[in-house]
Amino acid sequence: MGKKLIPKSPLNYILKFFIFSLGYSLFLNKELVSQSKYTNTWLLGYDTMNLHTRFDFINDNLIISTFKSGIDINGVGIMSDYSGELLFYTNGCKIFNRNHELMQNGDKITPIEWASYCSNGLSLSFNDCFLVIPSELNRNKFFLISPNIDKIDVNGVPWVGNSAFYYHIIDFDSIYPYGIVSSKANILVKGVFNGGGINMCRHGNGSDWWVLFPHLDSNCISIFLFENDEFKFKNKVCFNINYGLRNGSGSTRFSPDGNYFIMSDNYEGISLFKFDRCKGDISFIENIRFDEDTISGSYCEISPNSQFLYVSNRSHCWQIDLNSPDRTSSKTLVATWDGMVPNTRFGGAQLAPDNKIYIACPGTSRFYHVISNPDLKGINCNLIQRAINLPTYNFYTIPSFPNYNLKSDSVNCDLTKIDNIVPVKCRVSLNRRSDNKFLINFNETLLNSKYLNLFDITGNLIFTKDISNLSTYEIDLNHLTQGFYIISVTSKDCGVFTYKIIIGS
Repeated sequence: MGKKLIPKSPLNYILKFFIFSLGYSLFLNKELVSQSKYTNTWLLGYDTMNLHTRFDFINDNLIISTFKSGIDINGVGIMSDYSGELLFYTNGCKIFNRNHELMQNGDKITPIEWASYCSNGLSLSFNDCFLVIPSELNRNKFFLISPNIDKIDVNGVPWVGNSAFYYHIIDFDSIYPYGIVSSKANILVKGVFNGGGINMCRHGNGSDWWVLFPHLDSNCISIFLFENDEFKFKNKVCFNINYGLRNGSGSTRFSPDGNYFIMSDNYEGISLFKFDRCKGDISFIENIRFDEDTISGSYCEISPNSQFLYVSNRSHCWQIDLNSPDRTSSKTLVATWDGMVPNTRFGGAQLAPDNKIYIACPGTSRFYHVISNPDLKGINCNLIQRAINLPTYNFYTIPSFPNYNLKSDSVNCDLTKIDNIVPVKCRVSLNRRSDNKFLINFNETLLNSKYLNLFDITGNLIFTKDISNLSTYEIDLNHLTQGFYIISVTSKDCGVFTYKIIIGS
């Protein structure tokens, strides 16, 4: 059956704890922040023997290897666990587990197969068309958003794109340590959409997510809120602008701080929006164009410090200072394709865990470009052409990930009103029984699904336990070394309760 997966919980809310300084009767407040590694594994590339390229980002180092998989990898959704170990991936037709085998119930996740893409063993090769949301209530559960590919009508013009997006629920437990698709092809939103371009941003409360779906037949964006493992439609926002947001091919990105939403388009350049993480409101700021507009592709990515926007327009890579009062005038050409190797122009881009930006080539190639210092202005960003020589061929593909480690916005969000109010009917009490044994009591509202997590002082998860349907639970911590620990109870109905405890000698 294999080793049981131990869910590893990110602390996406701020945990405050007291540290006792020996010799002083002083307690210091400190924030406890844990960084997830959901994006540490990238899968891409192909050859004639089902061989593919794998990137593993470990301690800011990139390790490149190969693996075999029977699934076509050309535009994939990928998810690692909290510690960075690969969990599953999808090409829009099937879901494979970390052993590169079909996940239980992971076939036929696309209800519509235009041109028999899936039945012919192909993948839905669109940019930015998959999203994975880890559950905040159950560290063994994930929600995958994927499209279908279909014939669509764009204001009377026949097109190939997406007429719907679906979500699928993937669970891991002792029976299915390699995962099971427990629910699939649940309709999320219908409409007329381009091949890709969906994206999501962490809510200002640090727990929930905003998910955005730009429409192809109008200048509108549908916005959903994902909270408590449920998708909730917020609204459809339309913009009164004199051009089409998605006339051509491109990509969408949130700035790492979540304050900007950006759409690139090879016909219309950059569309820049302001985004409110607390309310989910979006407003159009400006359109930035380039001399080479109408080329066959335009892609974008933002620096880790959220200041510099990079735009890949095939033969040119531009930098725009988002902090400049005149963003259009801040456009700086940071690289021109040198033409030394065919099919190695600038394509899709993605910010990596090592804080570098990797750029794929728009065509069949064995190279990635790299922006080594994207936080630096102008050519100091150091774009190195063909910096990565891939062990397999790659066709356009580069993974796309949101910022899973974006913290709560305690400055702009009134967190006490958003996620700190717990209904009166929700009550949890923790009492020390003897030595280092603790008894936790729950009222009747908390008798349903709930999980207990224990963290050490650095935010590392020590263990987790499903305590559903229990009215009391005793936890014996005598085996732990002395020090500070945090117990958290997560309930779907009542949110998160945290307790700071001290384990004596």
